[in-house]
Amino acid sequence: MPIVSKIVIIYLMRITIKISGEAIGNGDGGYDFDMLSKISDQIKELKDKKCEILIIVGGGNIFRGANIYKELDIKRTTADYMGMLATTQNGLVLRDFFITNGIKTILSVSMTMEQIAESYIPNRIKHKLDTGSVVIFSGGIGLPYFSTDIAVVQRALEMDSDYIIMTKNNVDGIYDKDPNKEKDAKKYDKITTTEILEKNLSFADSTAISLMRENKLKAKVVSLFDISKATEDGVGTEIIPD
Repeated sequence: MPIVSKIVIIYLMRITIKISGEAIGNGDGGYDFDMLSKISDQIKELKDKKCEILIIVGGGNIFRGANIYKELDIKRTTADYMGMLATTQNGLVLRDFFITNGIKTILSVSMTMEQIAESYIPNRIKHKLDTGSVVIFSGGIGLPYFSTDIAVVQRALEMDSDYIIMTKNNVDGIYDKDPNKEKDAKKYDKITTTEILEKNLSFADSTAISLMRENKLKAKVVSLFDISKATEDGVGTEIIPD
């Protein structure tokens, strides 16, 4: 009887990546094919480096609840749920685009949507990672008043991620002021979570930064075009939980 050998892939790092909705949207309600292709290619490169990949996608290209609920005089909770639905739409686009381009991918949503996505059950999601799937999370953490930034940190912690990568559209790291508006803006190669909070740097939700500090979770802020190189020294800004 022939002996069947089982090939076991050893992954070197588990990474949680935040991708904003604006990164994949083209501004008129559609999607940017070229950007989706660039992101897909970089995810493949990370997979080739033996990284397990979790992705949290935003929904700002479709809907921003923080602005709408005031303009339309609707409940903040309603607007937040609408924002979660927007992230799910983006998650569906990313999932199918990745699959079409040869990346084994599942979408996990924090709300009940069994017809279109996996429910968020942590142990089940970890099993999907073990089988080589990229996992996309949408719907934030499924509760109003909590940002996508908070969802990034929460999912990274619950999934035992080694690292968070937060991507930015037109910036290659954290600066002391907006480099697109101020020529003398200074880039930080490394910065602590305490410094971020003390300097009130607005690149991410302060509650998410505090959660990273409390749980000693490492992170980097990089350009969208540096996702595949984010684990390398000298790329982006490293956030040190102090």
